[in-house]
Amino acid sequence: MKAAVVREHGGPDRLNFEPNFPDPKPGEGDVIVAVKASSLNYHDVFTRRGMPGIKVPMPAIMGLDVAGEIAEVGPGVNGWKKGDRVLVDPINRVEGGLMGETVHGGLAELCKARAHQLIRIPDGVKFADAAALPVAYGTALRMMTTNGHVAKGEKVLILGASGGVGVCCLQLAKLAGAEVIACAGTDAKAKRLAELGADKTINYIEKDFMKEIFAMYGKPTRRGSGTDQVRPQGGHPLHLDLRAEGLGLQRLGAQRYREAAGAGAAGQAQGAGRQGLQARGGARGAARHRGPRSVRQDRGGAMSDAPKPLTKEELQAYLDNSPFIAFLGLKVTETDPAREEITMTCAMRPEFERGAGTGQWHGGPLAAIIDTVGDYALIMTLRRGLPTINFRVDYLRPAIKTGLTITATVRRAGKSVGVVDVDVFNDQKALLAVGRATYSTLAA
Repeated sequence: MKAAVVREHGGPDRLNFEPNFPDPKPGEGDVIVAVKASSLNYHDVFTRRGMPGIKVPMPAIMGLDVAGEIAEVGPGVNGWKKGDRVLVDPINRVEGGLMGETVHGGLAELCKARAHQLIRIPDGVKFADAAALPVAYGTALRMMTTNGHVAKGEKVLILGASGGVGVCCLQLAKLAGAEVIACAGTDAKAKRLAELGADKTINYIEKDFMKEIFAMYGKPTRRGSGTDQVRPQGGHPLHLDLRAEGLGLQRLGAQRYREAAGAGAAGQAQGAGRQGLQARGGARGAARHRGPRSVRQDRGGAMSDAPKPLTKEELQAYLDNSPFIAFLGLKVTETDPAREEITMTCAMRPEFERGAGTGQWHGGPLAAIIDTVGDYALIMTLRRGLPTINFRVDYLRPAIKTGLTITATVRRAGKSVGVVDVDVFNDQKALLAVGRATYSTLAA
């Protein structure tokens, strides 16, 4: 069969057309799909370039989203026959794996898939339209509808709105009847987003999007007592539900900045992305200044016997003891055990570049740095390594020809789970990325 094949990671020149690549053979529970359409996602670029910590079997055929007709049915397959029009769920949710990465994807004439990954395409739906759905629209639907519950009359801010997921978020928000503020990096992209239905657009390269939003709708505040006014919506781009109330906003529904109710974690939110989220109320507002949780009274009134927090020098030695972290080159510059906050810096190096000679940071190292600095904010007081449960990142603007300053603030340090917010700034102190990470704090 004809296929676009990657045999080693690198630039676009590593994507080769091969007219005689071996045809796939169906095994138990497999079908062979004659590919009619396959969409490209930025994940395909990551697969071609290579991603830190992810081993892609070579040779690889990219293409996460695959639509076509069944050409052959393997043994043990029921309910499907040759000629059926199908869309392939990119994720193998039974055995594990991802189309176009761990198994061959849609950039070929034929593609093997598990029968349980198939979705029947209605007769009125074109193959190209179906192939545009899984990654981009699936992500957007989960963010905007399943998690975000975007509704008529709400105001939604979308960062990176000109990307595939961003455009889908725009369309779904408009279908729901929301007002959409779309952010993009050029005027041409902003113009196209307006043509697609955006009510307002912001060029975030030329303007500070947070200041623009505050000018349009006022600064958000946390209102009420004992409840989370800041709710995680999930997904990227950033989803802000800006319900205006006078000059303020009643609710800022960002996917991350949720402070743990009842955990003494209220206080002023960190970084430009969290401006205006002021904690109200004496007891909760004062909690951030009582000293680290490791030496606070527990609910029974007894003082915990946690060890003394690590010093800046001890933390640096701890960092340098890890070959990977030493490679990242993180340097501890400030520690504040009372606020449970740590700041590190990281210099740019050629291995971190998105493209050789561009000076632009790749998202992979940025994510690793955010995870690491978040971890060490907890390690500072707990004095032991902690496994990451999950973390997520929003990249707000490109990091180009700059070092990084990373500040991590503990939001919760419970008996089983710790939650940390992380802000990343460039040399000009502009906010580049924000992250929230969750770690297991269970004793070994």
